[in-house]
Amino acid sequence: MITPAVASQAVRDLDVAVVQAVIEASPDALVVCDADGCIVLANAQVEVLFGRDRNGLRGEAMETLVPERFRSAHLAHRGRYVARPTTRAMGEGSDLYGLRRDGTEFSVEIALSPLIVGDSTFTIATVRDVTARRAREAAERAVRRSLDLAHDGIVLIRSDTGAVSYANDGFRSLSGFRAEDLATVRVRELCPSLSIDALTAFVEPVLDGRETSVAVTTTLRRRDGRDVTIEAMVQCPIDDHGNRHHFLVVVRDIEERVRHDNELHVANATVALAEDRERIARDLHDHAIQRLFGCGLALAGISTQVLDGPAAQIEAVIDQLDLTIRDLRNAVFALSTTRAHDADVRAELAQVCNDAARIIGTRPVLVIRGPLDTTSAPTRTHLVAVLGEGLSNIARHAHATTVRVEVVMDNLLRMIISDDGIGFPPGSATLPGNGLRNLADRARALGGTFAITSSPGDGTTLSWIVPT
Repeated sequence: MITPAVASQAVRDLDVAVVQAVIEASPDALVVCDADGCIVLANAQVEVLFGRDRNGLRGEAMETLVPERFRSAHLAHRGRYVARPTTRAMGEGSDLYGLRRDGTEFSVEIALSPLIVGDSTFTIATVRDVTARRAREAAERAVRRSLDLAHDGIVLIRSDTGAVSYANDGFRSLSGFRAEDLATVRVRELCPSLSIDALTAFVEPVLDGRETSVAVTTTLRRRDGRDVTIEAMVQCPIDDHGNRHHFLVVVRDIEERVRHDNELHVANATVALAEDRERIARDLHDHAIQRLFGCGLALAGISTQVLDGPAAQIEAVIDQLDLTIRDLRNAVFALSTTRAHDADVRAELAQVCNDAARIIGTRPVLVIRGPLDTTSAPTRTHLVAVLGEGLSNIARHAHATTVRVEVVMDNLLRMIISDDGIGFPPGSATLPGNGLRNLADRARALGGTFAITSSPGDGTTLSWIVPT
């Protein structure tokens, strides 16, 4: 028969066996110290980590496992812990190091836990080698410092939410946002013309492997509300598991370049216009006027050989030829003194709206701002075609009572066509029909963007934006 004393001793033996098994099963090095900091127990991982015989460590001070230059600080840490023992990390915020038998040092992370046995309090120190992790963190910090030195903005955007995961100093300077502000900013707030769905569609050539990166010229809205023209190169890095969780975007401010390009375009257009006028004037003077003058002389000669009635009629024709020659000479002179204007393209846009009014049932409101005369002839052709296709689509599908067309020319050429029609659910139609696909193709041909926003009952807005 087992007595209570024997049973109690068996339980104690079992408890000790369980504790020892748990300590030995730990993947980390475990060291148990008494109140004086002397080692009373160490598991097998201590031998692996420190290269010391664990039995030989018994009775030695815990500081023997710490490099000598840190021992006084370690004694202070241990003293404060003994005074107020709690489960916590040791030396939080500090770099801790262990010392191996061969004298080499390595980075460690130490967690402390109090162990009360009867009237005695012990400390369990869990020691983990974090050399690899600290090296990895140091490498990451070095990469971030290098990225911060880059003049261009570099930003990581989550592909599922459009949230900013990381932005370097260059991007923060360009956008005016602080790091803590960017944590809550979405891509649509930074680029109003570029939603996360539009960005995903834009980088499709990268996602399917056709391209390694894609570039787009768009507008970045700064924290102060000012829009800046940027050139963005977008990549989709693959993680270790083959997933693409982020868009990597390199952003460059091209405001100055756009301004110089615009000035160069205007200068080239002015030179081309002057050359064209010179050619027209030369052709009129050298050919048309001389032919008319010759016809007048021939008629004058004939008039002397015919009867009075026909002669008078010929004289009247000669007078008209003289008037025509005078008008042509005036036109030749005017070609060298007048300049091109945008009346033609404005008139074309207005005419498109007038023609569409008959099929829509209401005349679109047309608002034009900016110097359209600085646009190139191909761009004007696209602009008029885009308006026609956009209004045609409204006439066929929107059932709208109000249509507004806004054409703005500044550092970008923007055409915004909006209606109050029936709309369509988001995602239900990505560029329905050839007409809207043509709008996207026309934008891409000029290095621009095209987007549709709509919701049932709230109408539709078409945004066609191209660089000038």
